Amino acid sequence: MNNMERRKKFYICLGVGTIAVVMIVTLGLIPVYLRATSKPSVVEEKCVPNLANDKISLAQVSLLDADEFAFNNAERSITIKLECPILDVDNYTIFANGEPRENTNHTKDSIMLSEFSGGATLLSLFALDTYGLPIFTSFQLYFGLITMPVRIFYANGTVAFNVVVNLNLTDNPRISQSGVTDDRGMITFNHVPPLTISIFAHTKDNQIALAGIAPSESQISLTLIPFNDGKKLNEIENREYLSVTTVGQSLQTISRSFITQANANEAYIEYQFVTSEVPGGYFGSQFNDYFSVTLRSEKGNFITKTDSMNGLGLGAFEFATGATGWSNLTVKVGSTPEKIRFDVGVSNVGDGAYPSTVNIRKYGADQCDDCEKECVKCTSDPMCSSACLNPPMRSCAFYLSCMETKVSCGADGYALGYGFNYCTKFSNALQSFSSQGQTWIWNTMNCLQNALVSPLKNCEKSCSTLRQIAFNAHPKCYIDNGVCNLPALDWPSIVTIVGKDLLTLDGFIQALKTGPQCIPTILQRINTQLQQALTPAKKIALLIVKVWFESL
Repeated sequence: MNNMERRKKFYICLGVGTIAVVMIVTLGLIPVYLRATSKPSVVEEKCVPNLANDKISLAQVSLLDADEFAFNNAERSITIKLECPILDVDNYTIFANGEPRENTNHTKDSIMLSEFSGGATLLSLFALDTYGLPIFTSFQLYFGLITMPVRIFYANGTVAFNVVVNLNLTDNPRISQSGVTDDRGMITFNHVPPLTISIFAHTKDNQIALAGIAPSESQISLTLIPFNDGKKLNEIENREYLSVTTVGQSLQTISRSFITQANANEAYIEYQFVTSEVPGGYFGSQFNDYFSVTLRSEKGNFITKTDSMNGLGLGAFEFATGATGWSNLTVKVGSTPEKIRFDVGVSNVGDGAYPSTVNIRKYGADQCDDCEKECVKCTSDPMCSSACLNPPMRSCAFYLSCMETKVSCGADGYALGYGFNYCTKFSNALQSFSSQGQTWIWNTMNCLQNALVSPLKNCEKSCSTLRQIAFNAHPKCYIDNGVCNLPALDWPSIVTIVGKDLLTLDGFIQALKTGPQCIPTILQRINTQLQQALTPAKKIALLIVKVWFESL
């Protein structure tokens, strides 16, 4: 009798004050997986496991009516969709920000949810499929109900139409909404979450407008800043120390222009963000002060960087002063001299107390070769900054400001597709972890970032190689920082965040198996925890995690 003819199915049964795992051996194939010919369809065949080897369900899980990179309607129902109809409807549970979601509707391939509060929601699914294999997955979603009108004006007071306007969350700049102004200079953004946002507008003739605010349903009016507006022009590189500081809640800006020297290929600005909100004890609050740095060339090239206190992460700051390290923003230029302009803005968010400042210590142009490791000709290289050479603890900024800036691999590369994505999920799920688990998160995240410093510094440019280096670091970083000794209730959060990408990685599984008493220790802690008083949802989640560990 082969593996497909003899399958094990686990039922997690909840009784009054008791919980049990019952193993049922079934013979033959359940008809739901079969056509009338008893041969699996193309879609269903993808989900039929080899039970001798597969430890995680093969069913792909996706979202309907929601998007991890958009503003989602908090009043709209969403669906978690399985690729195949193999959900064991008796054995699943869902958490939103660590709290169980009750009264969900389901079929064998779908789970429907509704009524979300505005803001960030980490949605976590624990389930068994009908082959008895675990399904672990999570989605970081942002919900909102705010309808926010924005109106753009030219400097002369007339309305600006056909202007591209982007709205981004400063805590996660990959979450955005964009559009074009109408003939009244208006654009309306929908389902905006109640989190600090940045607004950036850009015209075809190289004018910009920017703001960082707490969203509201009142109209936001912005005035475009032309490329040429009579501001001071420095004919050569200027090394003067500049700064701009908040006044009330209105955006404060500073601008300069300069001419690049011949044979340069990058223009740059080196800046630092300082906020008294950090030593004041307001990190993580709605008083999430914002800044923006933009470089424009007279040929139309531009780049902008917006961020906020919470978006940078507490580890990016020296706590006593509220200052970050120095960072660079660069834009490509031609070999012939050209005019460059930078615009730096900063604003208080939430109230006008506790000022924030952006310092600029130098700007100019560099000759950056394909690989220059000594930071002599190309001081603007991100891997020349202290924040990239020594990634700070308690921050996910390395993946955007260092790795993706140094080697742009796009949405499917490791920096954006995995590193920043999962670092953000872990940081948003901190409250679901024990204090020991929180320490493990930050130590592990920092270990993973440090593993990438040397290859980036040594000019590794292959996206696939960088991805392999990064994933190879996961087992050691997880084990060395004590994953085997974490409390049992930390494990459901870990497995649902890392999901298939890591749980099916041979190196990670092998590290768990070879770590001294790692899996036996984890299972012992899970069994002990299951004897304690737990909510039904937590018991289901923990038992499904146990199923996975026992399969190893």
